[in-house]
Amino acid sequence: MAPPPRVPPGLSPLQPTDPRELPPFTVHGRLGAGGMGVVLAATDPAGEWVAIKVVRAEYAHDPEFRARFASEIALMHRVRARCIAPVLAYDTGAGQPWYATAYLPGPTLRLRVRDGGRLPLEQARVVAAGMAEAVAAIHAAGIVHRDLKPDNVILAPDGPKVLDFGIARAADETGLTRTGGLVGSPAWLSPERYRGVSGPEADVFAWGAMVAYTATGRIPFGSGGAETLMYRILNEEPDLEGLPEELSAPVTAALDKDPARRPSATWLLHQIAGPDPADEHGTDDTTLVDGLIRAHWPGSQAAPPNGNPGAAPNGRPGPAPNRHPVTEHSPTPALTSRPPTPPVPPGPGTGPTPASGAPGRALRRAPIVVGAAGALSVVLLGGLGAAYFLRENARAEDPVTPEPDTVEVSSALAEEGTLSGTLTGAGSTFLDDAMATWHQSYAERQPEVSISYQPAGSGAGVEQFLNGEIDFGSSERPLDADELARAEEARGCSAVQFPVVAGAVAVVHANEDLEELELSGAELARIYLGRTTDFSDIASAGSNMELPELEIVPVRHDDTASTAQVFSRFLAEQSSEWTAEWEDTATVATGDEGVHQVLTEEPGGLGFVNAAYAEAHDLDLVAVANDDGNAVEPDSDSTRAATEQLRSEDGAASLPRAGGDAYPIMRVNHVFAFECGYDYGTGEALRDFWLHALGEDAAEEIEDAGYTPLAPSINEEVSPIVTRIGAA
Repeated sequence: MAPPPRVPPGLSPLQPTDPRELPPFTVHGRLGAGGMGVVLAATDPAGEWVAIKVVRAEYAHDPEFRARFASEIALMHRVRARCIAPVLAYDTGAGQPWYATAYLPGPTLRLRVRDGGRLPLEQARVVAAGMAEAVAAIHAAGIVHRDLKPDNVILAPDGPKVLDFGIARAADETGLTRTGGLVGSPAWLSPERYRGVSGPEADVFAWGAMVAYTATGRIPFGSGGAETLMYRILNEEPDLEGLPEELSAPVTAALDKDPARRPSATWLLHQIAGPDPADEHGTDDTTLVDGLIRAHWPGSQAAPPNGNPGAAPNGRPGPAPNRHPVTEHSPTPALTSRPPTPPVPPGPGTGPTPASGAPGRALRRAPIVVGAAGALSVVLLGGLGAAYFLRENARAEDPVTPEPDTVEVSSALAEEGTLSGTLTGAGSTFLDDAMATWHQSYAERQPEVSISYQPAGSGAGVEQFLNGEIDFGSSERPLDADELARAEEARGCSAVQFPVVAGAVAVVHANEDLEELELSGAELARIYLGRTTDFSDIASAGSNMELPELEIVPVRHDDTASTAQVFSRFLAEQSSEWTAEWEDTATVATGDEGVHQVLTEEPGGLGFVNAAYAEAHDLDLVAVANDDGNAVEPDSDSTRAATEQLRSEDGAASLPRAGGDAYPIMRVNHVFAFECGYDYGTGEALRDFWLHALGEDAAEEIEDAGYTPLAPSINEEVSPIVTRIGAA
């Protein structure tokens, strides 16, 4: 079959593991990827574009996940509404389960507000009514969406569309729900959600917050981290200044902190729509919304085919998709960003008393949901649904942004509260604590960005990145030329890599009789080769060390551990006798804790651990001779001096020589990402996160956590490389 006309903008090449066909669809490229799967662009037999959500192979083998996915699709098929993105076909029994939805050109509500400000009143009414109609249909099917947010609303040519039921569950279903945290996005969660209670009233609260955002251009409870937003939502009133009077009463009612006093979505729809704009056709929800869209949505003059998006004969899904209401060939209206004149804010107490539409049951207050360590636990599931929108104005042929000589990190960061998405990464275990530290502070800037990092090890991180399974990878070593070529072949554009943080590997013991011990790299190599076996035999020119006659018990990490690889590379640089293979002369232990345990049991124990661990557990440090012959212990000054001597070439950092006061055994963690292939928003968020990590505040945070930040001179070289992420 010939390639279809007018390829959707922003399409990235398929990865080797992606299917080429999912009958009756032909797959052409990727629209996005998330932690649980990918979103593919495909065409049906008629040549129309669809978006297909495919579960990753590793999750498809999990029976619980497959059951959850099948339940999700069944729930989605129970929903029929004018403003719901329809499911066209699915196969939950396939080796990799999937479902197809209509391809929806147009921006998300978040991108539209971010780029153009608040919507004019009549367009805001259409969005409010469309969302209310969708929510009412969802609730009528016995479902609670649970993740309504601006990223899950597409402003399509024929009206707003609510999508991403990836975490929706039937109200009475609990068997497959996740425990131990909240599911949703902090800025849009209701007070009872923070107390662990979830019902349809929570969707009504999210609706009210989103309508306020649409009509004012501001998040009603502001930006900040999850705990900050939780406090405001629980204790403070929303910022509704500038909200048009026509929307004030329903929004105020929806944002009531008591869920029992909130109205139903149907009541909200009728309040927004006012008198029926198409009275001769009846007053059902779909007719009300359709009339508003016809009257006020730019360029929309037609209702969806059959008036029922996604419907199949007898209400059952068919094996092939129906023609979907929005196609690539449909023109996309330019939604004006000129705001209306702000009316006088309504006074308190002007909201209606939604007696007939309000839920009839009262909810008990429940305790706030917190994690085991006392911190608020919020599971931010961006899911996959939000990945299949495309901005109509994006163009695949846009040129790559030229790389500047230097980048001022603080000025290059995106405005607070303007980004969203789910970023997935994997790799070095050494980076894990730094990622957690950076993510915590970054959440204060961009609370709608969720970052999932798996400390699977450097080797696994490299492999998953080269296979296109994650948004970014990390490793103790930079990618080599062959790996960079493989990455470029897989994605169709270049990969970038850059150092992000450093740390020292300390030589340690636990014997006070060895306090004077100083070692050169060559002597360390002889010890681990089994050539030097007693402390009294250690030769140290120019030193007056007095060492006891004591058998040396060398201890090391497992071969595959990145700490062992860093130490081995150092020994290879110091001794021509050292090879990449470890001899059977040292006791092998698991991790820093295992090495520490052996040292406490063996008086002659000598080992190596991460310097942060050594400091935290008060292990005795051995001074190691650097290239100037100076014996240096790892501390903040000596490791910082080492980063100032790093050399970076095309983003690959190394320490060819450690002189002066620099400590010589250093590890440098690298991150890799692509210049293209991210869905709109993900590349921008990924780029912004790593620019944040290079900032001065982030450097202080990780230094407090025991890491060594990169020297300013290295950051200046790195920041222009980071700006290339997702820029192609």
